[in-house]
Amino acid sequence: MVILEDSSPHPAKVLDVAMMALFGGRERTAKEWSALLHAGGFTLDRIIERPSPVWLMEATRS
Repeated sequence: MVILEDSSPHPAKVLDVAMMALFGGRERTAKEWSALLHAGGFTLDRIIERPSPVWLMEATRS
């Protein structure tokens, strides 16, 4: 999931807390996903919003 950077409620924010508490992981904002992909040699091309909380990310190898 992609966490929205505003203060609006979103399922990703609830999942983020659960991921940190249970597994030591976390959800990320679009900027954080872009930085993570860049560190792995990819460029985030776009994020496709969907009706569900799970969105699609398209990235290409840099």
